[in-house]
Amino acid sequence: MKKLLYLAISTFISTQTFANEPLTTDKIVEKCSGFAEVTESAVQARQKGIPAAHMYKSLINKDKNTQAMLKLALDGAYKTPLGRSKEEKETIILSYTNETFNDCMKFLTEYSGK
Repeated sequence: MKKLLYLAISTFISTQTFANEPLTTDKIVEKCSGFAEVTESAVQARQKGIPAAHMYKSLINKDKNTQAMLKLALDGAYKTPLGRSKEEKETIILSYTNETFNDCMKFLTEYSGK
């Protein structure tokens, strides 16, 4: 999973407007916060019982890099266990979101040489 995450993040940032500029800490936080929002939405949908097929429709008519990012978020989210209680679902959502944010921060920090 982590290798796929790193691949998706690198693909996603490679086409951004600042791809040729140095990645400052602010830009890293901005990119990873955006990615974490996507993963949070995906895992929330999973915990609400929304079928994966419905969520994968969001990939239609998106550019290749956005599709890769969304697919990664959905793939990971739909591999998380389904919580039994409201509290367990909230814990799973928070844990998954934090994990993807932290992995993104680590990868982009290493990628930028900081």
